[in-house]
Parts: sequence; structure tokens; C-alpha cells
Amino acid sequence: MTRALNTLGAYGYLRRRKDEADLRNVLIEQTPQGADFLSEFSEQIEEAFGDVDDRPSLGSARSLPLA
Repeated sequence: MTRALNTLGAYGYLRRRKDEADLRNVLIEQTPQGADFLSEFSEQIEEAFGDVDDRPSLGSARSLPLA
């Protein structure tokens, strides 16, 4: 996780800040540049694979019963 966050931070897609309520925590925030990247990336995925909203999400897969 740390490596992925470091890489995204190096690209300027996110930033870290201390949680003022609990200084043990570090909050991760998406930057405007990160939001633009995510939007463009989502468009490319949709062009390549169609509407991904029709596919089960990870959250719904977790709720499927096991056989």
C-alpha cells in the first residue's frame, strides 16, 4: 500500500496530511490532478471494455454466497 501511495503522490495524484483530531493518523487526499487522471482513465477503460457499471463490483462480489 505504501509503495502505491508513494507512487501516486510522486505523480501529484494525491497528498498526505496529518489528521488534526488524531495526530497518529495520516489522511490521504486526492488532488485535482488526480481527479482529472481518474476521469480520463475511466473513460479509456469504458472505451476499451464497455460500460463497467454493468459488471459486479468487488463490494457485491463479497456479498455473494459461497458454494
